Amino acid sequence: VQTCALPIYGKIQGKGLTVPTADFTLDGQITSAGILKYDYHNITTRGRFSNHLFEGEAEIRDPNLKMRVAGSVDLRNEPEVVKISARIDTAALQALKLSQIPFSFSTRADINTTGLTLDNLSGNAILHRLHLATSSTVLDMDSIRIHSEKRGKVRRLSVDTSLGSVNLVGNFNFEAVTADFRNIFQELYLGARNDREALRSYYIGKKTTARDYRVDFLVRLHDLNPVIRFIGLDASVSRHVQVSGHFIHGLTTIFHAYSSIPQLTWKKAVFTDNEFDFNGSKLQDTTSVLAMMLISSARQQFSEKFATRKLVLEGIWNRDHIDIGLDFDQEIGRAHV
Repeated sequence: VQTCALPIYGKIQGKGLTVPTADFTLDGQITSAGILKYDYHNITTRGRFSNHLFEGEAEIRDPNLKMRVAGSVDLRNEPEVVKISARIDTAALQALKLSQIPFSFSTRADINTTGLTLDNLSGNAILHRLHLATSSTVLDMDSIRIHSEKRGKVRRLSVDTSLGSVNLVGNFNFEAVTADFRNIFQELYLGARNDREALRSYYIGKKTTARDYRVDFLVRLHDLNPVIRFIGLDASVSRHVQVSGHFIHGLTTIFHAYSSIPQLTWKKAVFTDNEFDFNGSKLQDTTSVLAMMLISSARQQFSEKFATRKLVLEGIWNRDHIDIGLDFDQEIGRAHV
């Protein structure tokens, strides 16, 4: 455990020596604070702490982070209540050692939530006028609205932006879904590589979890092209695309996803009337996989003089065997791989 001393200058006024009896105000300045290998400078704090309730504000005027935060954290009852408003004028993440590439953002945030752990979190968070920038591209969004709630065993999470939305519904916990989703894709990757030693080492150390849950998801992409340009891809996709499916976890893990895309371009190639369908299942404690992926496209224009139709790419993964088939029609004749 690493600890550090913070040089704080200011004044404290109040009474009480224990958390239940404490009632004091803090007005001070922290000249520097080392967090995650970066020293933040010029931090000003003003606030009151009274019987598990903190109300106040803080400001950071660091060369790479200019931010002002005001609000309250109420720990007096469960669930805990957090109400915070923040304005971030500059956050240079590479300089702050939070990114390996030049990346910065600015936004204004309003947070009104209950609960302090990820799985107990409910409420709303809104990011206004989010501006993202790399060394060569920028992306602006009017707002990002995040809503989380849990009624009984059913949890709902929605993320709405001007570019699209994501909706999750099911009897799941955030930490479990994140861990299990990461594990299943790592296992599929190791299985595709067919590295026997890596597989043996992974499954020896893996702990089988007994949690059973289901997550249904729906992604609506109003316009993904600003994001595609922002990450520097030479591609474009139709507006108003949906991706739907589910993730089921138990002794057998099942993942299904489906999407229909009217038009997709990649460099100079244009693919029209496209569909993507993936359905896979896997036992938790074995390498056994049963999965099928189907990609179809009605027409493909690769250049002015070369076009194909009825392209179908199919992959079937059964245990340790993968079959891949490709079929398409040319303008004259037929090709099969």
